[in-house]
Amino acid sequence: ELMAYVKKFPDGASLYEHLESAYVRLFVNTLEGISAPLNQSCYEAPDAPVMGPPAVAMKERLISAGLIMGENIHEPPDHLSIQLEYLYFLLDKALKRENRGALTEASTFAGDIMSPWVSIFRDKLSAETNCRFYPLCASALCAMLNFISVTLAGEKDPAELHES
Repeated sequence: ELMAYVKKFPDGASLYEHLESAYVRLFVNTLEGISAPLNQSCYEAPDAPVMGPPAVAMKERLISAGLIMGENIHEPPDHLSIQLEYLYFLLDKALKRENRGALTEASTFAGDIMSPWVSIFRDKLSAETNCRFYPLCASALCAMLNFISVTLAGEKDPAELHES
């Protein structure tokens, strides 16, 4: 469905323009307010601060993993892009080093930390009709997080993942 949506555009430039406009409207700024914030903290309560407890917890996770957010990164630690990068870090660590602990941590992070708020994020985007790209991506992300949290939790050895 996502590929069919993308193929509706005559070229990359028109797709980019469409996605950029929708991105700003949905995630950055609009008179009606942001439809679906990209920060976990915003899903804690109706008027939750942007730098709430999830941002603090994520910053601590990054520090304990030896990861530092560069000065050029202006997003809060609980921003979706930062959390996805951290999840990638855990999965990469599990696969390259065949580290069962990192696989368990990735599974727990995907299921217990990301999945609950990303599901709400997806639901908020479901009403979007002008640009189906982002709701479709959010649905794909939820499916991926579910796979990581459920399927990978049952893996006995990270080396088994190379075989599938």
